[in-house]
Amino acid sequence: MIKWYKLMAIGCLFWLVSCFSYPTSVFADTKPDVSEMKLLLVYDSLDTSGSGEEKISTLQRLLTSFNVVVTTISVAEYHENEMSDFNGIITLINAPDLAIENPFYLKDRDAFTGLKLHIGGNLPMKWQKQLGIELEQINGERGNLVSLSEKANEVMETELTVEVAAGISEATEEFGRIDFENHNELKPYGILNGNSAYLPYLKPDGLSFILTSQLIQKWLKQTGTFNPMLVFADVTPFSNLPLIKYLADQLYDAGIPFALSATSVWQNVDLKAMKNYTDMLRYVAARNGGLLLKTPEVMGVSREQRDLAAIMPKTIDELVADNVFPVGISAPAYWNQDTEYQQDGLSYSSTVLLLPNPKKLQYRDKTTTAPIYDTTYFGLPVSSLRAIEWGAIERHKFNTPTALTYKIPDTRKEWDSINKELNQLPFLFRGINLREHNVVTETNQIKVENAILTVNGEREYPETMVKSVAGKQAKTVKDTGSLTDFFNLQDKIFIVIISATLFVLSIFFVIGYNLYKGKYRK
Repeated sequence: MIKWYKLMAIGCLFWLVSCFSYPTSVFADTKPDVSEMKLLLVYDSLDTSGSGEEKISTLQRLLTSFNVVVTTISVAEYHENEMSDFNGIITLINAPDLAIENPFYLKDRDAFTGLKLHIGGNLPMKWQKQLGIELEQINGERGNLVSLSEKANEVMETELTVEVAAGISEATEEFGRIDFENHNELKPYGILNGNSAYLPYLKPDGLSFILTSQLIQKWLKQTGTFNPMLVFADVTPFSNLPLIKYLADQLYDAGIPFALSATSVWQNVDLKAMKNYTDMLRYVAARNGGLLLKTPEVMGVSREQRDLAAIMPKTIDELVADNVFPVGISAPAYWNQDTEYQQDGLSYSSTVLLLPNPKKLQYRDKTTTAPIYDTTYFGLPVSSLRAIEWGAIERHKFNTPTALTYKIPDTRKEWDSINKELNQLPFLFRGINLREHNVVTETNQIKVENAILTVNGEREYPETMVKSVAGKQAKTVKDTGSLTDFFNLQDKIFIVIISATLFVLSIFFVIGYNLYKGKYRK
């Protein structure tokens, strides 16, 4: 009997774990259209001790948001004549002290006539002539990065040792300037002349990122500007759901459109917690909020393959059944660098939001080539722009579809801080439903066109999905964390389990006590 009880307890434990954990997920094989522009991104070193990997990921996401198919390799991996397959090349130097020794790359680089962008030190002499510049060495100086077009500047936090352009020809176009502390004249940051461009360094955030995106857009011969989308990330059933409704009310009243990046849910969809979760998502939709379905967390790569191929469509179909309609998919950037994740995670949507990578990357089948989508948003945390000093109150725009992101707040205090900052940002946010989107499974199709949402060909009106949306919800929001809210939702389940366990233990105790007494009566 004791063994039977232990088995029952272990079974209950496994049941609880399966209710609230994500399984391993992975898989894909999206092929880029050969007619699209293709670029080769070549780096000399990952610079794992610095920000080399983050720079590479930033460039990959940025180029994908420009609808460019980008292939990423190291200099050591380059093969002879490989450049001939591409419209342009980007050389990223993370370790200027290391000389490039691949003779095939050096030979092909000098002969290449397509688009050329060099980032970092060791700019080839031939490219200097094509740019119409000479280089000046700056050793260990601080300064300010300035953008006249953006009326903005950013103080450099660290000293820079870089090679900046000097002796610029009239045909050369500048993107931002650097005001070094020991120089009277401002030095150019980005340089563009015809098909050739140069950046002395790259920071994956702040004003450096904004100027880099401006230069790359002009270098690619693209045009257009975009108001950013406001996105709250890391939304799960564990989040403070009443606070999210309160947040939605306040943004709705302020006329600020927004979207949630909300986690995938495919298990235990009949629980009350799931009902509360979908109720919140419908409420947000009625308050002019959009939904991007966040790909599952990857807990490892040893589980049976093809899990993700079943999880993603099942999640979408379950949400549609509950009148919740995601119009895109959000994922960490590295998902677009993995063939299995591409196909089984991202390919269900024409709209993808690529977020910064987590610290630990769980690749399944890493690939060098990243596909493109109809719309790819570059996820940019608002915190990465806080060092910028904006000189005038203007509505600044970005050069590529951009989502400014916040982590979903857990407390009223956190939300009040975000709300205050939103009122000070020099951006006009654009609603996600003002662009076209298409999410398709074998069962359902969610489509947004001309700001009209249709599901399986029939128009839907999110504002009618919540009965109480016309009335104002009570503004009493507990200043509690998400786990407290979650356990309040599940308390009945836990009470039943604990009560049943105590009841069984009591029976065992009575039986054991009687057996013990009977033994000594004899």
